[in-house]
Amino acid sequence: MNKTTLASLALLAGLTAVAAFAATADQPLPADVVAARAAAAPRVGGVRRAIAKVEGTHTSPGTPLANRYRAYPPSCAADPLPDKPVAPVYSTNMPFWARKPSDLNHGYLENVTVSVWRLPCSSSGAATPYNSEGLPNSITLVRIDRATDREGHDDIYPTFPILQVKQGSIDFTVTSGSATARNPKSFPRIASEPNTVRESANYDNAIIDSTTFVLENFPDADAGFFSYGDAFTLRVDPNVPGTVQPVDIAVPAYAAAQTAAAPRPIDGYVSAQWINYALNQSLIMQVAEQLQTDGSTVRQVGVDILLADDNGDPIWLVGNAAFTVDYGRPLARGRVLVGDLLPYDQVWRTGANAATQFSTSMPITLGGIRLAAGLYTLWTVPHTNGVDLIVNKQTGQWGTGYNGKFDLGKARMAATTPASPVEKFTISIISTDAHHGMLVMEWGTFRWTAPIVVI
Repeated sequence: MNKTTLASLALLAGLTAVAAFAATADQPLPADVVAARAAAAPRVGGVRRAIAKVEGTHTSPGTPLANRYRAYPPSCAADPLPDKPVAPVYSTNMPFWARKPSDLNHGYLENVTVSVWRLPCSSSGAATPYNSEGLPNSITLVRIDRATDREGHDDIYPTFPILQVKQGSIDFTVTSGSATARNPKSFPRIASEPNTVRESANYDNAIIDSTTFVLENFPDADAGFFSYGDAFTLRVDPNVPGTVQPVDIAVPAYAAAQTAAAPRPIDGYVSAQWINYALNQSLIMQVAEQLQTDGSTVRQVGVDILLADDNGDPIWLVGNAAFTVDYGRPLARGRVLVGDLLPYDQVWRTGANAATQFSTSMPITLGGIRLAAGLYTLWTVPHTNGVDLIVNKQTGQWGTGYNGKFDLGKARMAATTPASPVEKFTISIISTDAHHGMLVMEWGTFRWTAPIVVI
């Protein structure tokens, strides 16, 4: 994005109070509304980097570097973004400009829901450009939802609005003489995939499917820079002058929930680093994918420990381990799970279809059960006062083929409640340090956990 682009954005129409209009997908808007929208449209389709008009001299792509304009820790999220907001949610239902491909001479309106919410990220307490006070980190998401009966329809579809952010010294508008225009620094970058550098949804793009976006910053010193963990206001303007009023969504400063202080999954590649200069010790933990002979991948954790012996000579210790869980993922669908769908005191396959399989490349204890490197099946037995985890050495069977004579051990799992109901049964492994982690099972309103220790 260059200064010419920023200047073009400043030429957007001024903001005036407009009257509401009944949103309908089958009634075309009057011709004067269509003309007013065209007159108020941005000079460019959105905020984006200018495209070179002549052949350049660069024949190689850029060097991978840290994005100094980022808005959250890189380990916080990966594609795909979540498709369901979690509380607290700041939202509005409003009409968007809609396009009908069979009638491009007219415009239409379609009601959509715009939601803004945050999710916790790993937080070291260190100050960063996006978190100058070192407070708990978060990622800020925006979702645009079409009505259920319009989802995926392209006969008439809404288009992407003009979005602006007001925070600190950056206001929605700027005044030059007697003219007031949109502030070019107020435009956020909004991407459908996290950890990008320049990708951004453009004004007037088609919205066929409901989509979640992440709020980002443009990598340009002339653009505005936002700290989305602090309080801000998001303006949503469908750009239908005289017909639809822009809506301002006030988002307060991020208040870290209790879940933010809980162990977070170690993700990314260089995901953790610790140094003790006084003792001349350091630790690097990495998480990556390990390629299997069948072409599949499993998550692998690698640990490098660097220290010095009593003589000051360096010692370098390296270790790695891989853990996988292969399981079916049934949906809750509003059903009562524990005590009904999962009867008390009966063995459950811990998923759907085939038996749930767990593999480890290192000797471990799972819930206190000692396991050598290998492949196992996991079974659970819910009770009125808790739940038991069973590790069985028989593998490859269907989920109804449990045989207790192959049990290696039974352990009581900790039973709690997730921050919000989990629709699809999920098993995850959360690493807490080089030798410890947690097996987590979540579904509906239950969360069962068992500790993992690398021996």
